[in-house]
Amino acid sequence: MADTQVSTPGGGSGPAMAGAQPAYAASGRSKVKRLWLGAFLGAVTAILAVAFVALIFATVAWTIGEVLFGGSWDASWEGSPLLIGAAGAIFASILNWYVFFISLPIATLVLRFSLGRFPGKGIATHGPYLKWGVILGSLLVSLPAMLGGYIMFGIGTVGRAGGGSGDTLQVFIGAGATGAAIGAIAGLAVAGMFLLIVRPKSQVKMADPAAAF
Repeated sequence: MADTQVSTPGGGSGPAMAGAQPAYAASGRSKVKRLWLGAFLGAVTAILAVAFVALIFATVAWTIGEVLFGGSWDASWEGSPLLIGAAGAIFASILNWYVFFISLPIATLVLRFSLGRFPGKGIATHGPYLKWGVILGSLLVSLPAMLGGYIMFGIGTVGRAGGGSGDTLQVFIGAGATGAAIGAIAGLAVAGMFLLIVRPKSQVKMADPAAAF
């Protein structure tokens, strides 16, 4: 059987070697575009989405509290370390844009080297992007929310109430759980923005699935 002919650098042709790879695969470079842009705009979306979701949480929580407890709502939530932590996390999330100069570059790098690696691995379906957007959002928001929530509300309130380590732990749990919920919802918006910019379904066909990112 005749050997497959390929072009040679001199303009002629010669037999192709067995298992020869396409030129883009041999180069070891991906042709996926707009990864850094998608990561940056995803990070901007994260800051705005976290504040917006937290504002919704605050509005809903306050409305429910007023309906259920009426005028005693303030005393009710201030007497619960879990609610103190949750409230602190909500307000810390609303004000997260005050530290955008820290969160923006961190979120950009995290997105670029997490979701940004998926297209180079040939992942075109939206499911993995949305799933990891939720996971990363929960992790990245819950930790700052725990710290911010404790600083904003926990220290003063638990101290005035004479609470011990058990109350402090409850504050952290309430803040962490609330921050994780806010981050999970915001993570969907972040993943959606990344998908909108990068469009992996259309780009994966042109990229080398084996290229290392």
